[in-house]
Amino acid sequence: MKPVHEVTEFADVFECYEAIGRWLSEEAPEPWREITVEFGIIAIDDVSEYVITYRPSGWRLWKRRQFFIDNTNFDNCFFSLAKLISTADKGFFRKCKYVLKKDGSYAISFEY
Repeated sequence: MKPVHEVTEFADVFECYEAIGRWLSEEAPEPWREITVEFGIIAIDDVSEYVITYRPSGWRLWKRRQFFIDNTNFDNCFFSLAKLISTADKGFFRKCKYVLKKDGSYAISFEY
């Protein structure tokens, strides 16, 4: 299996979900309990905006910090995801919220 930083195409949405989780867990600047990314697509394959927040281990539950992943391959995970789940009726999602838990489980929601 290729390292997550080299993957540019995904066979299915689950492979994409797993790649996003690996990116987040590998790039977090310190031990964490939960990481959330809110990713918005402005123009597919071109313009996006996102915020990554996390709860550090050992901190109070309400305390959150931010970090940034400065690599277009991370953005491309979300562009690929948008293409994989798009439908004729809904098109591409406008926003995706991905929450990764320390145990490796994740939850995903979309806005169209």
